[in-house]
Amino acid sequence: KALLEHSGKLKPSYGNILAIEPTGWTFSKVSSLQEIRPKYNRDGVKIYGIPYSEHSSYLELQRFVQFVKPGKIIPTVNVGNPASRAKMNQIFEEWGRGTSKVQKKNNQTSISSWACQ
Repeated sequence: KALLEHSGKLKPSYGNILAIEPTGWTFSKVSSLQEIRPKYNRDGVKIYGIPYSEHSSYLELQRFVQFVKPGKIIPTVNVGNPASRAKMNQIFEEWGRGTSKVQKKNNQTSISSWACQ
């Protein structure tokens, strides 16, 4: 309902809204991208449920953000103080520029420097 209201405010500049609802509870037997269908598709509003794991690796999150290219990211972890928030924003900016430094340790991908406490 809120997206429909919001879409009315954006007309005539924008005629459609694409919403991505990340959820750990979305499940479907999809074997290709062509089979993905929106869970809601009316009046210029499309909502896709996209499965994700709350335990995605750093590299998975980075690649997702670089593929989707969101205009804004609002982090919900590691934001307890200004230094941590600044570090998160720096990482997101690096992802946007494609300059993020990723290190491999014990076959695991990790953030190269995470020292904000």
